[in-house]
Amino acid sequence: MKSKKTLVLFLILCFLTVLIVIGSVLFSVQTIVGYCYNDADANLTQNVVSVSSSKLKKGTNIFLVNEKEIIKKIESEIPNVKVVNIERKFPSSVYINYYRIEEYFVVEHENAYLYVSNDCKILRRTETEQSDKHIKLFVGTQPESSSPGDLLISSQTDDYKITVSLMDSLSRIENYRDMLEIIDRIDLRFIDKNLLFIKTVAGVCIEVQYPDVGMLSKIQYAMSYVNSADFEHKSKGTVIVAGSGSKVSGSYSENDRYSDFLSNNS
Repeated sequence: MKSKKTLVLFLILCFLTVLIVIGSVLFSVQTIVGYCYNDADANLTQNVVSVSSSKLKKGTNIFLVNEKEIIKKIESEIPNVKVVNIERKFPSSVYINYYRIEEYFVVEHENAYLYVSNDCKILRRTETEQSDKHIKLFVGTQPESSSPGDLLISSQTDDYKITVSLMDSLSRIENYRDMLEIIDRIDLRFIDKNLLFIKTVAGVCIEVQYPDVGMLSKIQYAMSYVNSADFEHKSKGTVIVAGSGSKVSGSYSENDRYSDFLSNNS
């Protein structure tokens, strides 16, 4: 009887050992795939996969993959990437789903040029300004950092909050490429005076009064005016928007109020 019990126990242990061995082989990471939602840059995808390899090695048990560590590693080393999730596809594949963060702005700071996302993250830094199109951004607060991967300005500042609100509003109206073709500069230096200036490539300027309220309605009004204006009104003067919600009001002035304001506050 005792020998039978020993045999049964031995067979159970053998069975469990076989399961563990099969499981470790069958459910080990063999394939790592990068997938970008908004870009087809093969080099960027390869870079994402390569950077992940220090935290996601082939042969690792798929159940032991640490998503948070992988995401932190990728986003810290590749500033213009935002990982959406790490997806396990059984039995042996891991997908890194991400999107490319676009460079919307260029900021000149301490003899360098900082290329910044729509939520104020610094994506890269150069010593000379690049020829590709970006929106010039002027901020009223001292940049907190000039290092890629950091925020240009604190998320607690009015400059940050208004920039994010403005870009969220613009993104609902124009796509990324069109936005770069329409807008020349955004000036946040007069937020303390409740004024935000947006200079268009065509020439007309948008003056947003009290930009901390009703941003979407104001931008919708202003962009609708700019897009439908004739050449004369699109190429000079100022579109002035104020109010909030359904009470947004607008007017047009032939004067370049932005240039006048710069001259009077220099």
